[in-house]
Amino acid sequence: MTIDGMRQLVVSVVVLLSTVVACSGEDTLPNDQTTLDVDATVTAAVATSSAMILSAISTETAKADAEFDFQSAVQAAIEAITATAEQSDALDETSPTLHEALPGPIVELATPQPVVVPVQPTEITSPTPTASPVPTPTASPVPTPTASPVPTAVPAPPPTHTQTPVPETRSEMIERVRTAVVRVRTDVASGSGVIVEIDPNAGAAFILTNNHVIEGSQTVDVTVNDSDVYRAMTVGIDEIRDLAVLQICCDQEFTHLGFANPESIRLSEPVIVLGYPLGDEVDSLRISVGIVSGIQYSTIYKRHEIQTDAALNPGNSGGPLLLDSGEIAGINTYVVRTSTGSIAVEGFGFAVSSETLEDQYEVMRSGSIVVAPTPITDPKIVDGVYTSATTGWQINVPAGWSLDDSDPASVVIWDGKNEGSIRIETVAVESLSYPNTAAYTRVWTVAPGADITDYVIISENANIFRSRSSSGELVGGHEFQTSFIFDSRDWAETRHWFVTDGIFYDVQLAFPAGIRNLPEYSKLDLDLRLTHISFHMS
Repeated sequence: MTIDGMRQLVVSVVVLLSTVVACSGEDTLPNDQTTLDVDATVTAAVATSSAMILSAISTETAKADAEFDFQSAVQAAIEAITATAEQSDALDETSPTLHEALPGPIVELATPQPVVVPVQPTEITSPTPTASPVPTPTASPVPTPTASPVPTAVPAPPPTHTQTPVPETRSEMIERVRTAVVRVRTDVASGSGVIVEIDPNAGAAFILTNNHVIEGSQTVDVTVNDSDVYRAMTVGIDEIRDLAVLQICCDQEFTHLGFANPESIRLSEPVIVLGYPLGDEVDSLRISVGIVSGIQYSTIYKRHEIQTDAALNPGNSGGPLLLDSGEIAGINTYVVRTSTGSIAVEGFGFAVSSETLEDQYEVMRSGSIVVAPTPITDPKIVDGVYTSATTGWQINVPAGWSLDDSDPASVVIWDGKNEGSIRIETVAVESLSYPNTAAYTRVWTVAPGADITDYVIISENANIFRSRSSSGELVGGHEFQTSFIFDSRDWAETRHWFVTDGIFYDVQLAFPAGIRNLPEYSKLDLDLRLTHISFHMS
């Protein structure tokens, strides 16, 4: 290399280094966000330039060394680079506004001043370009087509079967609730009841029944599940509505039933009567089935009532009338056997509705005693004696009994609780043909009515007598003991016939045969017999 060539090389190196310094004014390279170390960059550039110059010197002669001061050139280049770097730093410190306005530091570089070295004109020989080898194209691999996967059929899940609850049958319902239905037995009567509340902590049970089942009794016993007997205590009574609450103790196995929603008690709704009819004649729970025949409110007894055609018999009083759900629709209370016109009727049983029970139960449960007002005595009953307005005959009427004399020729009195009744019928007869009872019975005898079957005359007695109420004269009569079936039940009947002064008197006492001889009904039976023989002609 000539002296002029080396000078030119130094100039080029200086320019290159100046450019590097200028670029290093940006702290961060925008492409790769890498921080540039200025000192390291300058040092690397000087080292590279020095290597290039030394390489050139090594190929030249000693003559070149004598003519070119290499060290002076390099020193001048370093000074120029340093001056450029200091100028760049000064610009950064004096331009805060520009740095804040633009994204990233902007450095205005001074135009590098090349070191002027006297150069002798020299002919520069351009290097002969070397032909770059043409790259051989590489064939791109042809992708092998991949077969699309065949979708796998997902089997449909089997249908889910929703289990529908099987409705409870009536037999299953009866089995579920039967232990809540109890027998109620006192020293004067027998009936039924139902457990409506339990106290599991004390093992106590509270029983709803009719007041007339326990009325006038000294002791009350309750039989649960046809076997277990408990002495009961009276908690509360309601004489007006004929209801009572009893308590028994102690057993953790007591079960109870709830009251039905009154809206569920509709006409034609099926109902079931559960209880212990006919006292000790039955030794286990009995049921009868019917429908809701009517719904009414009694202003006399201040209670809602349900009429049903299900069979109600003596002993069913106080027991539950259930819906098919097993809920208590009512408490069976009374039956109408004869209309006001003395016509025998069927299917007229009545229960106190749950609409009244639910309200009054809590009152009685708290110990309330509701006493019925003294009934207004029928003005035709004076000092307990009824006198016929047409023929003048008389009969005693026990307190609390009912009287129906809407037909003067057929007057009925009854106890209103257990269906025992007395009927007095009168008929005008030819006095010349039938001057007395004996003459009449030679022609006539007792016979069943249209609604009665299996009528049997058990015995007769022609030697009975009754005194006149006005004179005390004795009048001979005739007694018939009969039995028959009415409303699917056995009845016992005693009839006294008297014929005098052209009038035939038929005094009938009828009582369900199943309970007439039971100890629980001994008082009622006695009242009926005494009332029957209290009849006197005028």
